[in-house]
Amino acid sequence: MKFRILVICVVIIPLMGACSTEKNSSTEQQNSKEYSLENVYQWLEESNLLDGEREDVTKNHTDDYEGITQATSIGDIIIFEFEEKEDTIQFEGIPFAVSKENIGVFVLGFSSEIEGVQEVLDAREPIEGLHKGYYLSAEQQNFVESMRNDELTNLQDFSDKFYSFDEDTQRDTFNRFLYGEQFALEGVVVKSSPELVIYGDENYNNENWESIQSEHTQMLPYIVEAENVYVMTASEQKRFERGDPITVRGTIFQQGSMDEEKHWKLFNVFILE
Repeated sequence: MKFRILVICVVIIPLMGACSTEKNSSTEQQNSKEYSLENVYQWLEESNLLDGEREDVTKNHTDDYEGITQATSIGDIIIFEFEEKEDTIQFEGIPFAVSKENIGVFVLGFSSEIEGVQEVLDAREPIEGLHKGYYLSAEQQNFVESMRNDELTNLQDFSDKFYSFDEDTQRDTFNRFLYGEQFALEGVVVKSSPELVIYGDENYNNENWESIQSEHTQMLPYIVEAENVYVMTASEQKRFERGDPITVRGTIFQQGSMDEEKHWKLFNVFILE
């Protein structure tokens, strides 16, 4: 009899554990679909519709609207959570406001973003392909944000991604988001003195700068020429040999081009490693 009880316990306990795990997973999935400020923030963030520092602005709006439990601002987006869904009726007639259940959102930037915010609220989850109104596409936004966050420092990857855009998007991306901005890039040294020249393709065969400019011009779109290099003494210059890996940070002032076989230029350059 004791043996039978033991066998039953051994079988039942794992089943209870599995049921508990399945129940917890189901609860978590249900919670992620609830209309709460944190969930909406996550949905919009993963849909590329948020850009900026997050700030609690609850106290700024409690006198203006009844029933607010919390509010957060991210750039030109403000997310409100109300006690009851009836409280969002206060947003009716406001052209830059959208609402769903007990959530209200102010879209203070581009009007084109309002539709995307409403789509996300209706879907209760992130939506691919959306972007902030001042970008031409989600791809352009991801590229610019990756550069700003130092997530696209490899010179070859950076160049390939940039050249994958059409000509108009390349021009727009450079003029509005790259020119005059500081970014980090890494590649291999082609020349270290008197100017610093870096190549971004992993298939570097020790070509010198002169031959690249005259005979191997197809390499130029993956070249960065650095001017005004700081924190680089003569001894530091000498320790960089052709083909050595290097990472720099500088201000972009010339756009590279695949069609024109034109290289990138940086100035006010610091050697990071």
